[in-house]
Formats: sequence, structure tokens, C-alpha cells
Amino acid sequence: MSNDTELKALWQRWKVLFWEWGEQTDEGVAKDLFLRGESVLGEIAAKRAEGLDGLAIQYGLYCYYRHPSLDPHSEPLADTILAGLVELTGIDAYGEAMAIAESPPRGEMQ
Repeated sequence: MSNDTELKALWQRWKVLFWEWGEQTDEGVAKDLFLRGESVLGEIAAKRAEGLDGLAIQYGLYCYYRHPSLDPHSEPLADTILAGLVELTGIDAYGEAMAIAESPPRGEMQ
């Protein structure tokens, strides 16, 4: 089974858990469903996407959870997305932007 196929299955499982969590009125059951969903999210973050389908799943969840600085629990997912995009495309836009941002101001370069 390819990693993208596994990511699709994990995505389906996460959606079911997330839906059930939102429908729960019992706090104990809701907490269990939330924790199980977080565990599935961890599996999605740990799996290397092999194509655009896998990246779309990972990036979609990243967008849902937002930037890692807002939620440190999503940082592994963000790292997985960035590594996958760089690996598939050879483009490290984040790394290049950070290098530019950290370079000295143009006036200081003379």
C-alpha cells in the first residue's frame, strides 16, 4: 500500500473521529474521541507523502490547525508538509525567504 493510500485512509478515519467528537454531549467520550483524532493526526504527520494527494491531505490539515506558532502540537505536521514539498519540487521557498530575511540590510552590504 502506498503512503498516499495510507494517508487517504487515515484522513477518512480522522474525519469520522472529528465528526463524532463534534456530535458528542458526554464529556468523557468527547475527550476520548479528541485524543484518538490527535493520534491519527500524528500518524498523518509522520507519513511521508508520495504525491499530490498525500500533500493535499497534510496541507489541508495544516491549514485547519494553522501555523505551528499558534499551536505547537501541529508543528510536526508543518515540518512534514515542508519536507514533502521540498523533496517533490526541489523548491525550498521557506528556506530561501528566511535566508533573505536574515541577510543584512542592503545598506550594510556596501
